Amino acid sequence: MWRVLRGGGDMWRLLPLLGALALAGGATFAPNKELLECASQILYMDQQSYQIPTNYNRNIPPAKNTTVHIGLNVIRVSGVDENKEEITLDVFLQVSWTEPRLHMPPGLAFLDLPWEFRQLIWTPDLYIWQLQTMKLQSVLQEMASLRLYSNGTVSVSIGATITIKCEMDFVLYPLDVQNCAIDFSSYKYTLQDVRFEWREVETWHGLAGSQRNEFRLPKYVVTFVTDKSNHYHNFGEGKCIFIALRLCLRLYLT
Repeated sequence: MWRVLRGGGDMWRLLPLLGALALAGGATFAPNKELLECASQILYMDQQSYQIPTNYNRNIPPAKNTTVHIGLNVIRVSGVDENKEEITLDVFLQVSWTEPRLHMPPGLAFLDLPWEFRQLIWTPDLYIWQLQTMKLQSVLQEMASLRLYSNGTVSVSIGATITIKCEMDFVLYPLDVQNCAIDFSSYKYTLQDVRFEWREVETWHGLAGSQRNEFRLPKYVVTFVTDKSNHYHNFGEGKCIFIALRLCLRLYLT
């Protein structure tokens, strides 16, 4: 049984030992894999121990019809490319679900886990249908966090820049209005296994304090709203049905 301490010195002293053990067994492993295997045994955060149950299976959802809550805050509309039919957004995404198989150490309200720890637990297979590219924002480190709460809730928060494909129609130019749908869903679980729900997050007020439900660009005004109705995607002649959450963007020429 190994342990990882928050202090950097202990972690670096542990790496050569892990490397030696791997070579002794006739196999080599990347340092990240070694640390993850070590963390899967036992993880110490602020001297509080956390251990994944031995019978835990990260490939199985926590329960039937697991509810995954999604909150999305659009921070900035970076640009619109009419030629490529793309729109680029800076967003703050929050995804949370209940995981009764994981238990908190006593006396803690929540525990911040290393971002790499998500590879050891079940996470939703979130799929964005119109997504072209996605890049996590970073300064000194990536803007991403993984937190476990005492009530069993697992919360993932990330800041990212995303580029979305939007089919545009310029027949009515310059009076055209472009409607862009952004659909969030699972890519392998059906509605009997996992379902997604919007979770309202406070609208970003910006530096001036005014609400930002619209963004003005040199050529466009972009507004957005979450669509609370269900949108179904069928595969295999209707054998697999996915419920999608939809964010609707509207682009007006100025």
